[in-house]
Amino acid sequence: MAMADPKSRRRPDPMYEGQLSNLEVMDMLKKRGAKERENSLTEVERQVWEYLNGTRRCTATRQAAAEFLQAIDKFKLSKYEQLQLLNQRPLQHVELYLLVDNCDDRFSEEECEELLGLVNQFLSEKRDGG
Repeated sequence: MAMADPKSRRRPDPMYEGQLSNLEVMDMLKKRGAKERENSLTEVERQVWEYLNGTRRCTATRQAAAEFLQAIDKFKLSKYEQLQLLNQRPLQHVELYLLVDNCDDRFSEEECEELLGLVNQFLSEKRDGG
């Protein structure tokens, strides 16, 4: 059995390496023609498109997402926690506590309120036009 040459393997686009937000996945699928002609997508891509398109969580713009990430920088959240907040858009404390490790130990009640306020300010459906 011949081994594939590792150099010949297709390398992923650096823009899409690592963990992606739902917004980035939607953008990638749009670039592959998801809006215009869904038949240009694979079955898995089509299912992901349909799922994400049906959620309120993919309506943010890249600018709003960047502003949100900049605004929450002072909280020193991990990249994973930032991604979870961006994707899940928590509206209540219980959701925030599920997404941020040791939230009650790391942040005061006021800081949690501030985080939720920033989610609402930058990622709300009203701002996104939804």
